[in-house]
Amino acid sequence: MDRPAAGESEMQPGFDVDAMLGKLAKWLRILGFDAAYPCVAPSKGRIFVSARKQAPFAIDVVITSAKLAVQFDELWEQTDIRPDPGLLFRRCLHCNLPVQEIRKEKASGKVPHGVFQITETFRQCPGCGKIYWEGSHVERTRGRVDQLTASVR
Repeated sequence: MDRPAAGESEMQPGFDVDAMLGKLAKWLRILGFDAAYPCVAPSKGRIFVSARKQAPFAIDVVITSAKLAVQFDELWEQTDIRPDPGLLFRRCLHCNLPVQEIRKEKASGKVPHGVFQITETFRQCPGCGKIYWEGSHVERTRGRVDQLTASVR
């Protein structure tokens, strides 16, 4: 289970997402939320999101749809949580840790040469070492984020 580092900023609530909602967990991370996945039970102080309707513990958010956009509508409807646009692309999609900006030189040899030549800003996950940059996919992803957050704007 991917958990954030101790002492991490508590700007946004943390989610524990059950194993049936992997795509939702990924997109919560894209939005900048701390989304531990897969989780079988809630952790103290975190919001448990599940596709199960019944469990031997409290489920904070019950997701009934298989469609991602509807899942987000259900999440927004069942909580008072709203995404912070400033946190978009600020978490590692693999480790769930906040990514940190690194000097361009540190990305040399670790990203495609063409990307290195045209990109000035890189971020790296302190856990797995994955390096992120703003590539051509970002505009498509922003469009999808707009769709997923349309009901709360």
